[in-house]
Amino acid sequence: MLEQARKIAEAASFQAFINGYLREINAGKMWDVRHWLEFNTTPTLCGEFLIELELPKQGQSLILDLAYRSTVGCHTINAVYGCLDQSKWSRVGIWDAIQLLVTEIYAAEAVADPLGLCQQELVNRLEDSLQNMMVYFANNPHPVNPLENFCIAEQSLLCGHWLHPTPKSRQGMQNSQHRLFAPELHGEFHLHYFAVERELVRWESNEVNPDPIAICLAAADWPLEMLEENEVLIPVHPLQAEWLLHREDLKPWFASGRIRSLGKVGNVFTATSSVRTVFQEQFPWMFKFSVPVKITNSFRQNKKHELLAGVIMSRLYERIGFSRQWPSFQLISDPAFITVELPGFKESGFEVIIRRNPFMDNEGQGKVTLAALLQDNWSAESKTKSPLQKLILDIAEKEKRSELMVAHDWFDQYWNCAIEPLLMLLDIWGIGLEAHQQNSLIDVSKGYPSAYYYRDNQGFYLAECERAKLLDCLPELDCCPELFYERDMILNRLTYYLIVNHLFAVIYRLGRDGYANEQHWLDITQKKLMPLQARMCGLGYEFIGRLLTKDTLPTKANLLTRIKDIDELDADMEMAVYVTLSNPLRIANGMCRKEYEVEYA
Repeated sequence: MLEQARKIAEAASFQAFINGYLREINAGKMWDVRHWLEFNTTPTLCGEFLIELELPKQGQSLILDLAYRSTVGCHTINAVYGCLDQSKWSRVGIWDAIQLLVTEIYAAEAVADPLGLCQQELVNRLEDSLQNMMVYFANNPHPVNPLENFCIAEQSLLCGHWLHPTPKSRQGMQNSQHRLFAPELHGEFHLHYFAVERELVRWESNEVNPDPIAICLAAADWPLEMLEENEVLIPVHPLQAEWLLHREDLKPWFASGRIRSLGKVGNVFTATSSVRTVFQEQFPWMFKFSVPVKITNSFRQNKKHELLAGVIMSRLYERIGFSRQWPSFQLISDPAFITVELPGFKESGFEVIIRRNPFMDNEGQGKVTLAALLQDNWSAESKTKSPLQKLILDIAEKEKRSELMVAHDWFDQYWNCAIEPLLMLLDIWGIGLEAHQQNSLIDVSKGYPSAYYYRDNQGFYLAECERAKLLDCLPELDCCPELFYERDMILNRLTYYLIVNHLFAVIYRLGRDGYANEQHWLDITQKKLMPLQARMCGLGYEFIGRLLTKDTLPTKANLLTRIKDIDELDADMEMAVYVTLSNPLRIANGMCRKEYEVEYA
C-alpha cells in the first residue's frame, strides 16, 4: 500500500510541476511519436505525442511521453526519459527529473539567487508536498464519493491545486499535526479559546443576528457566567493558539490577565479544503482563522482589511439583489468578524472571520467544490477518470441516453448557473469574483448543476469605473478603498481565475474523460460567449471581447511565484507573477461579431 501511495504521489506531483514548467518556463517541442521515431531510437513509448525539453545549462535533454495531450489543461505524463549524447535514452525517476529541471531554472541568468536560498526553499517545499501527498494517499486507499456530503467533498482533494508546483506543501505544520488538522486525514479537534477584556475586542456584523459574541459562546458551549463581566470569548485555531502563546510581544498581555488562555473546549470541528476554515455539521457558522502555515504561495493570516471587506460585501450583495435575478447563483457570505485590537499592532493574530454554513445536516449532499468534482481519479479501483465522469455515467444510465449527450446538457446547465451569472455580475455592477475551482461550489444533488456557490472574502474586485454607482448603492464602501481596482487589473485577474483556472479545467476534464475533444468544448464556449456579449454594455462586454479577440491571455504563474519565493499576501496589491499563454478562445481569421452570429445562428 505504501509503495502504491508513493508511486501515485510521485506521478501527481510531477504532473503538477511539469505542467507549470511547460506553461511558464519552457514549452519544449511537441512531436508526433511516429515522426520522432524517424530520427531517433528510444525506449518503447506509450503515447502518440511526446515533448522534447532541452536543458542547455546541464547539456541534457528530456522527453516526456504523453498519455494525454491537452490544449487548455494538464498534459498527462506516462514517463520521462533523459539523454546526454542524443543517442542513449534511459528512464529518469520522477524526483530526479524534478531536480534536473529545478537546477536548470536557477542556472539561467534571468534568475537572481546568488546564495541559492530561493532554490533551497523551492526544493524543500517540493519535498514537503510530495511527502504529504504520499501520507494522504496511503491513508485514503479507496476512492470516496465527494457527492455524499459537503465535508467529504472538502476533504477529498488529495492532489490539490491542479496548476501549482507544491500543491500539498504545508510548511509550519508538524508531521504529528497533520492527523488532526489536515483535511485529507479527516481529523476532528476542539478550538482553543481566549477570554479577552472587552475593550480590546472589536467585532462587527452585517445585521443584528449574527451576533459574533453569541456565536463564539455557542461554539465553545461556554456558560456566560464563567466569564468575567468585562470579558469576551475569542476562538482560535489550535495551530494559531500555539503560535500566539509563544509570541514575546503578547506575553505582557497574558501576564496582565487582560488576555487569558482557556484551552481547548466546546464543539468539535474539522478542516475544510483550505485547512484554516473549519466546519461542524450541526453548527450554523464556519470560522476562518489565521494559521502559521505556508499553503500554496502564502502564510495564511487574516488581514485587518479582509475582516471588514467580508461584512461590507455581504451587505452590498444583499443590497443589489443579484440572487433575486439569478436565484441559482449564491454567495456564501462572511457577514461577521471578531478580533483583538492591541495598540501598535496592525494585526494581533486573533482575527476571526465568521462564515455562514448553508450545508448543515443533509443540506450538504451533492454540494461539491469544482476542484473535487474535476480532480483526477488516481485509484486503480475506479473505472472512471474523475468524479464528474462517474456523475455523467450515472445520469446516462438513468436516462438511457449517451454519455456525450448528457455531457452537453450538463455543461449547458453548469454554464447557466455559474459562468453566465459571474459574467453578468461583472457587466451590470462591475463586481469581479475570484472564482477559481476551490472557491466555486456546485449543487449536483440531482445530477445536473442546479446552483452555484461562491465563497472567499479575499476575492472581491470592484471596478473603479463603477465606483459612483456602487457607492450610491452602499455608501459604506467608501471605507474600503482597497476593494476598488482599475479595469485592466480586474479583467486580467478574472481571465486567470474564471477562465484559465475554472472554465478551462471543466473543458480539460470533459476532454480527458473522453467526451469529445477540448476544441469541441472551446467551440461551444465561443458560441455561448457571443450572444451573451450582445446583451451586455459594461465591463462584461469588454471582458468577452478580449477573450474572443486577443492573441494571448494573462495567467497566474504559480511556479515562477514559487521560484522567486513571493508571498502574495505580502506583495504589492497581493500580486503573484503573471505570464501570457496562447488564447484558444480567439476567433479564427479575425471574424467580426456579426459574421460570427450569422455562422452560429
